[in-house]
Amino acid sequence: MGGRPPTHAALGLLLLCLVAQWLLAGCSLTAQPPRANRTPTATSLPRFATATATPAPLPALSLRSAWGDVAISRLPTDLGDNRVFVFENTVTLDGQWLVGVSEPRDFLSNTTRLSYLTLYNIHTQQMMRLRALLHPQSQVIGASIDDHWLAWSEAADQPSFFDWTMFVLNRDTGQVSELARAPRANGQPAPGPSTPPVVDQGHVIWSQPLAPITPGDDASLNNIVVRLEDLATGKITTLATRAGESVLAWPWAAWGQITTITNGAAGHVTVRNLVTGREVQLQQQPATIALNGGSVAYDDLTSVYLIDDLTRGDAGAVRVATAANEGEHLEFVTLNDRLVTWVQQSAQPPVWDRRLQRMVILPIASGLSDGWVGGRTLLWPQAEPQGQQDQDERNGLIPTPTLNVIDTTTLPSTPP
Repeated sequence: MGGRPPTHAALGLLLLCLVAQWLLAGCSLTAQPPRANRTPTATSLPRFATATATPAPLPALSLRSAWGDVAISRLPTDLGDNRVFVFENTVTLDGQWLVGVSEPRDFLSNTTRLSYLTLYNIHTQQMMRLRALLHPQSQVIGASIDDHWLAWSEAADQPSFFDWTMFVLNRDTGQVSELARAPRANGQPAPGPSTPPVVDQGHVIWSQPLAPITPGDDASLNNIVVRLEDLATGKITTLATRAGESVLAWPWAAWGQITTITNGAAGHVTVRNLVTGREVQLQQQPATIALNGGSVAYDDLTSVYLIDDLTRGDAGAVRVATAANEGEHLEFVTLNDRLVTWVQQSAQPPVWDRRLQRMVILPIASGLSDGWVGGRTLLWPQAEPQGQQDQDERNGLIPTPTLNVIDTTTLPSTPP
């Protein structure tokens, strides 16, 4: 939100395609675009080869028609003192606190005021500052929280974000520890992709380069690894090499596995049960992917797919949404046990209700679709009026949308 794409769910072979482009063409590889822009993912991503089912075309329902008079919390992001709350796409498991950053609204020109990792209570609007970011230009690249731990990655070197540092906060003791940091080459942060940490049930996963990723050198991709730490013991395991863009929903983990960039990018998504060792390979090449329990959702920029039982692999994929035209992108998919959401260039945000088996249209007065779901929380922003947005842009200020929040455990099983 706040002008940046979600990052916590970014996975799939976006890494593969970006690495291939970067190595072969020498372009910059970044963890996410600069703050002020939402750039659609490259349209050159390979499309799915496997046929998938499509649900019966039931008509979409309005929020009220689907869910009745469900309670919606509306949270301002204008914090006063020329500061704004930027949601970082993660919420405490009890659905009480949003995780985000309190930062100066003039962030793009700010050189003195620090930003703060912050919790924002959905019901009381209480703000709880946790920690200052390292530098005035630092951004949180991605964050994740469970009952006892909060993990995040931050960097200040726009637009590459190569100089990242990952931290983990023990929520019981308040102690902050460094999880990992960017490797150095000749005193400078080494180029290469990293995935922000994702924490669940006391384990944290991330991906990183161990050494520079060199344009034109396929072998340097061996330097990219996916790692898992047991936060209770501190034990770190390397789950995969030549792989990245990892995500975790314990006990399931997933990452993009790069096989080759010769004559075009190739690879697959590995999904592994870290308790039983059971492994599933998805031969698709999605742009982003999200896990929840034994389910997975992903997108290929033009369609959104859901696999309710990921042990069925590609055969269980169902297409739940498709772009209306070639210029419309569906991306940054998120998932919980009730809903699938994504970002779409649409003035009426749609979500897929897994129980009702149909689209539900979220109400907004202006702006484009920007839905997010995780845990028991559905969130979508209501943009400022266009005139205020234009004025903010002229003044170099980050906009201050209103955040709409629903507890998905309160949604009815059938339309009222």
